Amino acid sequence: MNAPARIADFVINSNADDLAQQITLLAGQINAATHRLLKLIAEFDTCKGWSGGGTVRTCAHWLNWQCGIALGAAREKVRVAHRLEELPLIDAAFEKGEISYSKVRAMTRVATAENEDYLLMIARHGTASHMEKLVGKFDRVQRQRTDRQHDKEQENARKLVYYQNDDGMWVIHAKLPPEAGEQVIKALEAVVAPIQEERQRELQESCSTDAHGDVSAETFSATVEHEKRESGNHFQELLEHTRADALVKITEHFLATSAGGTSLQALKGAERCQIMLHVDIDTLQRNGSTHAPNPHCREFEHQQWLSPDTARRLSCDASLVTLCRYHHRLLHQGSFSIEAVRDEGHDSPALRFISAAGATIETSFFPQFPGVSAETSPLALQRLAPDVDATTSCPYWTGEHMDYGMAVDGLLRRTQ
Repeated sequence: MNAPARIADFVINSNADDLAQQITLLAGQINAATHRLLKLIAEFDTCKGWSGGGTVRTCAHWLNWQCGIALGAAREKVRVAHRLEELPLIDAAFEKGEISYSKVRAMTRVATAENEDYLLMIARHGTASHMEKLVGKFDRVQRQRTDRQHDKEQENARKLVYYQNDDGMWVIHAKLPPEAGEQVIKALEAVVAPIQEERQRELQESCSTDAHGDVSAETFSATVEHEKRESGNHFQELLEHTRADALVKITEHFLATSAGGTSLQALKGAERCQIMLHVDIDTLQRNGSTHAPNPHCREFEHQQWLSPDTARRLSCDASLVTLCRYHHRLLHQGSFSIEAVRDEGHDSPALRFISAAGATIETSFFPQFPGVSAETSPLALQRLAPDVDATTSCPYWTGEHMDYGMAVDGLLRRTQ
C-alpha cells in the first residue's frame, strides 16, 4: 500500500473515532438529561401539577399533550420516575449518565432494595438487550413460583383493544384471565350452538339416502368428517363467521334489553343504529358548503372533512353530548364549569370552559412549542452533566456470552 493510501486510511479512521466519541459523549449527556427529566416528572406528578382543575386525566396524558410523548411511553416514564425514588443506587448511576434509560426502564420492573446493586452490575457490564432478556426471564420465573401473584398479574394484564382498519372493518383483540375468558367463550358458544345445529340439519338433509330424509349416525358423522377434509379452510371460515355473528347478537341483546343491571337505556327505533360524528364547533357555526380545517388543529388533520351542511344534516335529529363520560363526572364534581359566550360573527354562542380557580381552559389543538428549536445546545448539556465523558455510558461488555441461568439464579438468591 502506498503512502498516500495509508494517510487516507488514517484520516478516515481518525474521523470515525472522533465521531464515535462525540456520539458516546452525547449519549451519556442524554442519559443525565433524561434522569433530570424523570425527577421533574416525579415531582410534578406528586404535586398533581398536571391536573389543570381536573381537565387532564393523568400525568401521562399531560406529557402526551404538552411534550408530544406517546401515551404508552409517557406512562412508562411516570412509572420509572417514581420507581427511581425507591432505588438510590440505580438513581445515582443514572444521574451520572452511566446507564441508559432503556436499561433503567428494564431494571425498574423487577428491582428491589435487595437486588438493585446486582442488577446495576449487570447493566454496567452488558447491553440493554441483555438487561431486557434477563428481566423477562426473571419475571417469568417469579410468576411461576408464586401462583397467587401470577393470578393477580393476569387480572392486571386483562385488556380489550379495538380499532377500525383502512377497509372500515372493526378489529377486536381481547386478553382475559381464565375465568373471565371462559365466561365469554361460554356465552359465544351458547349463541353459536343453534346456528351450528341448523348447519348440521342442512348437512343431514343434503346427505339423506331415503325419502323420509333419515340417515344413520355413522353416515352423518362420516359425511361431516368428509366435508371437513374436503373443505378445510372453508369449514374454518364458516365457523369464524358464525362466531362473529354470535358476538354481534350478544351486543344487540344487551342494548335492546339493558341487561346486566346497568343504567344503559335500551335503544329503540331510529336510535338502534348510532353514528358518532366529531364536529368542530366552527364547522357548525360556519355558513357555506365547504370547510377548510383549522390550520392549528393537529388532532384531525389526517381525517376526512365533512361540509357544514352534511354535518348539520347528520346531527339535526341526534342527541348532543358536549362531554365524554369522564369529563361529565368531573363537571359535576366541580373540577371545572362551562358557560355560553356570545361571539361576534357567529349566530350560535360559543362554550367557555373554566377551571375551579376561575381561569379559562384553552384549547389543546396548537403546536406544543411555538418558536422553540428542537436543538439542544451542547454547552447546555455539558453544564447539566459536567462529569460525563465519551466513555461514561459505554458498557464493559466485549462480546462474551451472557449466562442467563446464572444471572437469574443470582437475582433469586438476592430476592429471597
